[in-house]
Amino acid sequence: MLSTSCRKRPRVLKDKPRTVSKPQRLLAVARCCRDCGLRLSALEDALHQCSKAFDWPFPAETICSASASSGQCRLVRLGANTLRGTTLSRLAELWETIRETDLSHSLDLPSGERLANGSAWLLMALKGREVLGLLSAERIAGTSSACLDSSGSGMKQKSETDASKADIGQRTKPTLGVAVVWVRRRERRRGLATSLVDCLRRLNGGGSVAFSQPTELGFNFASSYSCRQHTGPLVYDPDWSDESK
Repeated sequence: MLSTSCRKRPRVLKDKPRTVSKPQRLLAVARCCRDCGLRLSALEDALHQCSKAFDWPFPAETICSASASSGQCRLVRLGANTLRGTTLSRLAELWETIRETDLSHSLDLPSGERLANGSAWLLMALKGREVLGLLSAERIAGTSSACLDSSGSGMKQKSETDASKADIGQRTKPTLGVAVVWVRRRERRRGLATSLVDCLRRLNGGGSVAFSQPTELGFNFASSYSCRQHTGPLVYDPDWSDESK
């Protein structure tokens, strides 16, 4: 007697490639943060939220607009009232984040008195509430200038006593000192730093610009911007830290 039931063939199991879940992929390798540039370990990368440090929910005086990667942004001026309470805490957090990740300076924020009397400026580039750039500068009228050498590794100080006649004709005394100019990594090489310095010069009514303690990237920007002033890149030594003590 024949059976009508069909004997099932044994199922052949094929080896499937093992997939890694998304949380595991996040913990797989370390990387540099695209915004702040901080080198993160595997666990730090999964928990890192630096965007909070670049959030600016406070009002500010809009000066002009500039181009950014995602459209137009506002260039704003921060007044003396910025250095109070919650606003000061947020600004100090932003300042420290920039100093630790991108810059090598040890400068402090300008005082509220200097912001009030117009001898110092704090400018920001904002896209909504997001900080795209920051500029800190001061008026340095009467300060002797200094020129960077072509490599950017040191300064060649100039003075009235040791300058030759030909050198005196080429000297430029800056009237504005840019202590800090910073742009978020994804916004660099798009002209935002140039827009910030141009805005500063308009607020001052013109004048040549010197830069303080430039990094390698900062020296390249200083050289490029100084070509527009028909001078070499100029540097100066700000003394804000001494004034704030």
